[in-house]
Amino acid sequence: MAATDYSSEKFWWWKKAREELILVLLKKHFNTPTPRVLDVGCGDGRIAKIVMETYNAKLEGIEMNPSMANVARINGVACVAYKIEERKQKNEYDLILLLDVLEHIEKDDDALRKIVNQLKPRGNLLITVPLIKALWSPQDIEVGHKRRYEKDEIRKLLRKQGLEIISDGCWNFILTAPVAMQKIIWRYNGNKKWANNQNSVLGKMLYRILKLENGLIKNGVTLPIGISYFAICRKA
Repeated sequence: MAATDYSSEKFWWWKKAREELILVLLKKHFNTPTPRVLDVGCGDGRIAKIVMETYNAKLEGIEMNPSMANVARINGVACVAYKIEERKQKNEYDLILLLDVLEHIEKDDDALRKIVNQLKPRGNLLITVPLIKALWSPQDIEVGHKRRYEKDEIRKLLRKQGLEIISDGCWNFILTAPVAMQKIIWRYNGNKKWANNQNSVLGKMLYRILKLENGLIKNGVTLPIGISYFAICRKA
């Protein structure tokens, strides 16, 4: 299936590259036929739909924002609007997607425990979160982040829930220094023009940088640092 067209959106280059990273990780580490999948915080459902069609999956979505949940349903995803903390199901899913969601939840430890409970034994969790606490800026507050993580911290949190980390690493390595400089500027004067720039040349350049990183990750290269963390884990 072709990648989603994000070209008219802010940060389209990041969204498109992240979508491709998710597919790289799943193709390397997940091969359950016709799986049951839960996408926690599925947003508009576009990544969920791609996973659903790629794996012929029976997929459900959860989205806290009712209007976004409605968009997901329009996009063909069976999505309900409620918080993960409200779910009590156990041992139901072969795969759970938790993509840039955990950092929005106040009690992340408790939420992660409830999410893991919904995995079948030997089921997989694919998670991404923002890294490097020193990069905290007004943008994090604006998008509803409660925190950023350090790599050892999120690994400890995952293992605390009995998860085996099959593969993990950093992403957005090449842009770490430019993003750090940008966030320092935001912290002191609130200038966000660079982030909102949808210039096609700049966007294409940033996308190609992240596409290069996806290729390195696909070939087993471990990046030493990055502003995002990814992991695919297995429940005992």
